[in-house]
Amino acid sequence: MTQAGEPLRWLLAHVDHDGDDCLIWPYARTGGGKGYAAVVIDKRTKGAHRIMCGLAHDDAPSKDHQAAHSCGRGHEGCVNPGHLSWKTPKENSDDKYVHGTMVRGEVQHSSRMKPHDIKTIRARRARGDFATDIADEYGVSSTSIYAIDRGKNWAWVQ
Repeated sequence: MTQAGEPLRWLLAHVDHDGDDCLIWPYARTGGGKGYAAVVIDKRTKGAHRIMCGLAHDDAPSKDHQAAHSCGRGHEGCVNPGHLSWKTPKENSDDKYVHGTMVRGEVQHSSRMKPHDIKTIRARRARGDFATDIADEYGVSSTSIYAIDRGKNWAWVQ
């Protein structure tokens, strides 16, 4: 069992880590122990990578900034301070896309469609089929169909 305060002491002991390899968090992680590093501070669970980023690079410029990983391995528990920096949500999403770690489309656990469905929906909308009819067939809202048609959702599918 982990002693109270031990994970925070570990972060403080590694804030000057200068190795190039990922520094993998040895304590609790999200996703059943396979995800992002997690630490409990003042009875609240927080991202250990966010705490490390704050320790190494000062506080976030705004409450919206996220601790982003240059290595693309945050989901594997990396807390290397050299791999962390504060980025806007858009910048962090752009990095996830580059790293290939962006969960989108059919990979997303709640997705009801596949790329071929998106192509079919766009073709049907181009023919003039009603969004409400298409939505009923796919079990989604007409708002989702409109977003697909306009390229707001599934924009990468051509």
